[in-house]
Amino acid sequence: MATLFLRMLSSGLQALLPVAAAVAWFAAQGRRDRTRAIWIGGALGIVLTWPASSFFAASLRQGQWEAALAAVGALAALWVLLRPWAIPAIALVDIAIVVVVRQAIIPAGVLRATLGMPASAGTFQVLGALALSLGLAALWLVFARTLPARALRTATATFAALFIAQTAFYAFHRAAELGWTPSASTLEALTEPYGPDGLYGPYISASIAAAAFIAGVLSAWRAGTRRRPVAVAAAAIVAICTAGIGAWRAGRPVPPPAVAESADAAANAAIAEILAAPHILYRTSRVDANYGRLAITALDAPGKRMVASPLGCDRISFGGGAGICLHADRGVTTTFEAILFDGALRKSKAIQVQGEPSRTRVSSDGRFGAFTVFLAGLPHGYTMTGFSTATVIVNMATGDVLGNLESFTTFRDGRPFKAADFNFWGVTFARDSNTFYATLQTGGVIFLVRGDVSQKTLTVLREGIECPSLSPDGRLIAFKQRLASNPVQWRLGVLDLSTMKDQPIASETRSIDDQVEWLDATHVLYAIERPGQPIRDVWMAPIAGDAPARLFLPEAESPIVVGASSASAVQ
Repeated sequence: MATLFLRMLSSGLQALLPVAAAVAWFAAQGRRDRTRAIWIGGALGIVLTWPASSFFAASLRQGQWEAALAAVGALAALWVLLRPWAIPAIALVDIAIVVVVRQAIIPAGVLRATLGMPASAGTFQVLGALALSLGLAALWLVFARTLPARALRTATATFAALFIAQTAFYAFHRAAELGWTPSASTLEALTEPYGPDGLYGPYISASIAAAAFIAGVLSAWRAGTRRRPVAVAAAAIVAICTAGIGAWRAGRPVPPPAVAESADAAANAAIAEILAAPHILYRTSRVDANYGRLAITALDAPGKRMVASPLGCDRISFGGGAGICLHADRGVTTTFEAILFDGALRKSKAIQVQGEPSRTRVSSDGRFGAFTVFLAGLPHGYTMTGFSTATVIVNMATGDVLGNLESFTTFRDGRPFKAADFNFWGVTFARDSNTFYATLQTGGVIFLVRGDVSQKTLTVLREGIECPSLSPDGRLIAFKQRLASNPVQWRLGVLDLSTMKDQPIASETRSIDDQVEWLDATHVLYAIERPGQPIRDVWMAPIAGDAPARLFLPEAESPIVVGASSASAVQ
């Protein structure tokens, strides 16, 4: 996936480069009234961006606004291209405002989310992208002055035509997402990779800018004017290519190793022996040579015998013979990956991810997996404000990413529901694998949502349910819930899906920031950090009754129960 920097660069170029191109064109024609109108509109657009981003973030019709603004932008740009002299100056002011605000609200929304927090790498990426966009717009003004009239007309027409096509395509893509077109789901899937949030979408704006510079240079070359346009265009294209290549390198997948990691023969034999019976996979937090590794212990005697695998993991899940290990390789530069492993705990594939490991789950049949990360460079931790997550569904057999939950269509009360500050985490799969539940946060409110993998849809069920975990029989969801008196403290509870009523897990009164695992039909597991120590322990609590919670597996976290029946496994 493209980096935050490239996405913000795309928005910046779409906001600023059309203004620069229009100003340069009218200035070359000596139409100061037109250039003055565009400058005024551009300045007003920048001023209005901040309140517009606030309105956009609070709107429940963001998709509709995006589609409408893109359509208006495309039609307005087409009007300017075809009838530049027939447009009143006041209309040019309005068009410039729409063009700037339409895209500038996106980076403004990201910056708004970081207000009140220390400057982060994410903030610098946004500001750097905007600075580069502004620099490229200024370079276009300089470039236009070096071109003869015919070359300037060619460069401007090239940019305008491509910009109109891009904006119209975005309007069409958003319309398909909203179900406004025939065969909407098919069209949405076909256009998604090239949309503004798709895999290739953020590269399109940079490509359009480069194409316009190149068109101007080629036209000037034919006219015999070479050095100055080439120098300016070369500077712009080098900047664009450097940004694009850097983003591509940051986002490219990591190929799996040629040889899978394996433990020594004795460890392999011990692992195989424990794997033959019901067992628990977990991350060891014991401060020794095995710290942070994927470990295994027997379910009927947790902790009495433990074997660590070679895999280093921050979060773990497993189901149907396939597992996910979220791993952070911390060094001079920290990299993150989702490691897929098989039933023998051997690495099979690796997927590079863009941030700190948070949550992961695999469906019981091993078809699908999901993982959540805090986006790199942005504040992370559910106790922080302004954090940003990415939650994706993957095909466990191939490692292909099937979709980011932010690209799914969300419904609330039967109507499309979307906001710029959507964050998802805590996926849990139902028995059919296709159905899942997850957390959605927007506007400071937590929602439980039900998802459909094949349809790429999400439905809001109710408020206040965070980090859901579906019971083995599919009737109950264990969850954590923020205290009204202290939003960085959580208590555990259980929700009955048939009645949508919940009750607290009374046996655990400490604050639990974890996605629990079901030990059996009546008990849940979760990790708690020891006060003042970098060690976590796994505790067990009954979901009902007054029996106290108790220590289940010391020096461990991220437990996953494998091979247990739905009957009680408590010894």
